[in-house]
Amino acid sequence: HAVNSCHYGGATGSDGALAIDFGNEKNGNVIIQSALNCGAKSARCENASGATVACSDSSANHIHISDRNCDRN
Repeated sequence: HAVNSCHYGGATGSDGALAIDFGNEKNGNVIIQSALNCGAKSARCENASGATVACSDSSANHIHISDRNCDRN
């Protein structure tokens, strides 16, 4: 994860971790919808490079969820 990403608190890094990755991409769409329903800023399946991909894509290896308070993606 990049410095100043939501995983490390965003631009200032002063708010603690504001993102999480789940490794259950087979249930990705359910996890994404649940996160968004609970107020997450964003939720998506990603590949090992961090690129957004469909959860059904063979390269999908995690679901990334960012807290609504993060100033990054």
